Amino acid sequence: MLKAYKEFWSHYFDFSGRTTRGSFWWAYIINVIIGLILLLAFILSTDIASALTMEFTDFSPLTYISLVLLVLWLLAIAIPTASLGIRRVRDTGLSPYLWLISPISIVLGEYDNSLLSILSNILWVAFLVITLLPSKKEEVKAGKQLRGVILASAGLALIVGFSVVNVPVKANQIVQTLPKTDVTIKTNMVASIDISFLSAKDKQDIIALYKTTGWTVSPDGQSLEMKVNPDKTAINVNGKDYQVNADGEVSTKLITNTKATISTSSMDGENKNIITSTNGTEKVKVSNNEQEITMNQTFDVKAAVTQMDNTNYSQYGISDGVYTEPVVKPLVYTKMSNNTMKAMSLPIGKKVNCNDFNGPKSNGIHYSDKNKNQFWVNFNGSDCAYIVINPFQYIQYCIRDHGNYPYCKNGNGACSAVQNMPRTYHKMNNQGKAVK
Repeated sequence: MLKAYKEFWSHYFDFSGRTTRGSFWWAYIINVIIGLILLLAFILSTDIASALTMEFTDFSPLTYISLVLLVLWLLAIAIPTASLGIRRVRDTGLSPYLWLISPISIVLGEYDNSLLSILSNILWVAFLVITLLPSKKEEVKAGKQLRGVILASAGLALIVGFSVVNVPVKANQIVQTLPKTDVTIKTNMVASIDISFLSAKDKQDIIALYKTTGWTVSPDGQSLEMKVNPDKTAINVNGKDYQVNADGEVSTKLITNTKATISTSSMDGENKNIITSTNGTEKVKVSNNEQEITMNQTFDVKAAVTQMDNTNYSQYGISDGVYTEPVVKPLVYTKMSNNTMKAMSLPIGKKVNCNDFNGPKSNGIHYSDKNKNQFWVNFNGSDCAYIVINPFQYIQYCIRDHGNYPYCKNGNGACSAVQNMPRTYHKMNNQGKAVK
C-alpha cells in the first residue's frame, strides 16, 4: 500500500509508463480518504450551505484553513492522478485515449440534466471497469511522453474549464435540495421621540401630555415611545427582499442548520437614519423546528419631522425678519444671525408645508427649532403626528423630495393632504378634527 502510494508521487510526470491494478487502486483509495477528511473538516467547521455557496462571512479560521488545505491538495494531486489513470489504461492493453472517459464523465455530471447525469454515471463506471482489468504486459509498449502530456492537459483543461462555470451552479442546486425549516420573522417597530434635551420640568410636562395620546416613556426616561404599524416595510433575508404582511411578518423557508443573514429596511434623512434596525444585521441559526425571529426597529420622529418641515418662509412675505403682509395673529419670531426665523405665527388660510404644529394644545406658532418644549406641545395630536406613526405613509407621501409627488412641494401641506385635511393652516381638536 505505502509502496503504491510512494509510486504515485514519484511518477508525478510519468505519462509513458504503466501502472498495475493494485498500485492504481491503493493510490486511488488513499487519495479519496484524504480528500474526504479535508472536505468534512471544511464543511463541519461551518455548515453545508455556507460551504457549498462559499459564504465567506460565515467562515471561521478553521474553515479557511481547511479550505486552503483542500484546494492545495486538489491542485497537488491533479497531475499525478491524470498520469496514474493514463498509465493504468495503457497497462490493460487499451488505448490511453480511453482515459478521457474520466474527465468527460466528471464534466457531464456537473449539468442539471437527468440524461447527462445518467450518461456521466455510465462513463464513470466504464472507466472504473477498465481500471479493474488485468495487466497485459506482453502486448503493451511504452507510450510517448509528449502524447501523454497533451492527453492529460486536454482532460484537466476540460475539467477546470467546465467546473469554473458549472460548479457554483451545481452547488446552489444541491443547497436547494437540503431540508428546510419554516421561519417567521416579525417586526417590532417603535416610534421614538428624544426628550433628553428638555429640562426636568419640561420633560415631566411633555410626558404627561403624550401619555394622554398613547405614548409611553422609555425605560431610561430619555424618550417617548409608541408601537407603530410596520405595514409594507421590507426585510432582507439572505440577500432577498420580502415585504411584511398586515401583521408585520414575513414567512419563508430557510435551510435547516444554517445561518440566515437578516436585516430590516432603513430610511436616511438629513444625514441621519430615520428608520433604524435596533438589532442591526443579524446572523440567526436556523433550527430543526418552526422558528420565530423578532427584528426591532426604531422610527425617529424628530428626524422625520425635521426632514418634512422644510417650510419656505418667503411665501409668507418674511424676508430678513420683516413681515410685509397683514396678519390675523401677531407675528412672533426670533431673528437668527443668518436671518432665519426660530418661530412664527401663521395666519389661518395660508398654505403650509407640513402641519406639525397644529395639535389641540398648539399656540399657533411654528417653531423650526425641534429642541423647543413648545414644539412638542404643538406637535402632539397634529396632522404630522398622525402621519409619522404610520411610517409607510410617511415614506410614501411626506418625505422631502420623494420623486415628483405633488404633496411634497413647498406649501402643499403634505401631512394634511394625505389625511384629506385642509392644506391651509388649521388647528386640530382632541378628536383629530380640523378646527378653523
